[in-house]
Amino acid sequence: MTRSSSHCLLLLLVLMLKVVVGRDNVDPHTPGDDHSRPRRTLPEHPHTHLTAPELIEVRGYPVEVHYVTTQDGYILELHRIPHGRLDNTPPHIQPDDFTLENVPTLAHTYQDVNTLPHANLLFKTNPFPNTFYTHPFPNSLHRTLRNTGGAVMWAGQVSNMTLNATSDDIKASSSSKRSSSRRLRHSLQESGGGRRVAFLQHGVFSSSADFVVNDPDQALAFILADEGYDVWIGNTRGNFYGQRHVKLSSRQPEFWDFSWNEVGRYDIPAMLSYARDVTGVKQVYYVGHSLGGSGFFIMMNYHPYINSWIRVMAALAPAAYVQGRHVPLSLIAPLTNVIDGTLQHAGVFELLPLTYHSMRATSTVCGPSALTNFLCVIFYFIAGGGPNHVYLDKEYLPVILSHFPSGVGLHIFTHLLQLHHSGGFHAYDYGHARNLVEYGTPSPPDFTLNSVTVPVGVFWAEGDAVVAPEGMQLTLSKLPRLVLNRKVPLPDYNHLDFLFAENAADLVYRHVVQLFQDFSD
Repeated sequence: MTRSSSHCLLLLLVLMLKVVVGRDNVDPHTPGDDHSRPRRTLPEHPHTHLTAPELIEVRGYPVEVHYVTTQDGYILELHRIPHGRLDNTPPHIQPDDFTLENVPTLAHTYQDVNTLPHANLLFKTNPFPNTFYTHPFPNSLHRTLRNTGGAVMWAGQVSNMTLNATSDDIKASSSSKRSSSRRLRHSLQESGGGRRVAFLQHGVFSSSADFVVNDPDQALAFILADEGYDVWIGNTRGNFYGQRHVKLSSRQPEFWDFSWNEVGRYDIPAMLSYARDVTGVKQVYYVGHSLGGSGFFIMMNYHPYINSWIRVMAALAPAAYVQGRHVPLSLIAPLTNVIDGTLQHAGVFELLPLTYHSMRATSTVCGPSALTNFLCVIFYFIAGGGPNHVYLDKEYLPVILSHFPSGVGLHIFTHLLQLHHSGGFHAYDYGHARNLVEYGTPSPPDFTLNSVTVPVGVFWAEGDAVVAPEGMQLTLSKLPRLVLNRKVPLPDYNHLDFLFAENAADLVYRHVVQLFQDFSD
């Protein structure tokens, strides 16, 4: 058996493990049933079950949660760190003090509790059927829902916010959103606004938690906030924070009919537009990891005018041209159509979803003293591109893997496989018939990097098997304004180390900060 084929088998085994341990039958107890939890050799890390906003808050940073509705109806959650811990701006509104008037997030309308943010983590059934809510989702709501299991506390919190509304009200929210943005922007200007705005976008299988899960001196979002940036962190459709739509339920196959095309065409533009509107800045500093980088390139193919919104871009292992060495992804790439068709036929449209039970099972399986801990290290190696010297804190690995993967649409994953198989950078290949409908051609069109006219700094690694060095060299050669080409000086640095490694701050992030400073006023 070759090394590559053994890697492929390990990948399949570990993916099966993640699916099995994440099923609801792992733990029959409800999230709020603390007395029935089994004893552990070591206590569970307190960050294991925190959402991304709570990870920010527990580190002592201010946090805001915002919502954006894309042109095609997906509701995306944005997380904002308006300033660092040592900033002199007014303190963030405390969770216990919120009212509809002082919460710094925007109210949108949702039908039934199953469509609320993170409801899939908490509820198996809707405790308030046929009821409608608006909710600004302050930080306390995350905590309230998780600690109580839902109904009683939630009913008390929203008793004054019950409306007779329909999903059309979300579409009609644009005018109120603009007025709320103007009020928020005015308050920011009065409190020392006008900061540089940084926008961070995650990759495949990921979420906004990627940029805040580590310690403040090791996580990029915290580092930028402490450098004086107003930090916005996006989430794309289909992940844990992007499973809502104005009409569709995530239980419907139609909800999952999207690929990288829609991430670049709708998601990133909508979030950037919103962040600019709220802050009042003309240009933002952009960071994209993996799909967050390639999605940026795709966006410029659909909306080249957005180049004027960006001051400079930092691309961390951007997944544009990805072909190269034989790796698990390239080995299964020829089976893309079989994988896609088989899973769709089985009704599987979401891969590796993040749930309460998957978080808890991961914490158990990956704990430092668990006999199965080595499987989690193997999973990290394979997902990140290969074995290395383990540049992350092994004892913190259960927390990292409790937030990654965070769920992804099937076609997001198979789009990556298509690029590994074809060696190109192109739109999603639906097959001859639908390609004619979508694109007017039997084959999907290529995305060009010539449309990316902003200055771009690229950070990459030799040990990255998701974006192989051969493909990276092609990406570098095609970028019109490549202002920085930085290879991480460790031969075994992998795809996920850009996010979770303890030495990423020194090897990558300080150079990102310097890049931004070089292009500041």
